[in-house]
Amino acid sequence: MRISLFLILLFSSVTLIAQDQKTKDPQLSKAIEKYNAGNYKAALIGLNLYVDNHPKDVEGNYYLANSLFRSDDKKGAMKHFNKVLELDPRHYKAYKDRGKLKASMKDYRGSIDDFNRSIELSPDFM
Repeated sequence: MRISLFLILLFSSVTLIAQDQKTKDPQLSKAIEKYNAGNYKAALIGLNLYVDNHPKDVEGNYYLANSLFRSDDKKGAMKHFNKVLELDPRHYKAYKDRGKLKASMKDYRGSIDDFNRSIELSPDFM
């Protein structure tokens, strides 16, 4: 069963949706819009600037990590997923996405551990 969940989580797509009521900074909102449109390189510009000015912002780091991952900067993505989890150890989406990153880096044990942690934190999330 764990292998099936691993495969489901590994191959599910990452869709991040900005919640306007939660996202107050216009710079972050604009960068997230670019991310959601699939323009990851343009999103990176705004997200890097935003995170430089707000290094402890969980949402900014989360979107930056995913943009870096989508732009094939695995080392940068890992840094920011780790930052998200340092700031919010219960961020189940970051565990799921970091699990995908670890799988792409052939760290299958680490990937399974992250997927399991994501499931522990939010059993209904997929």
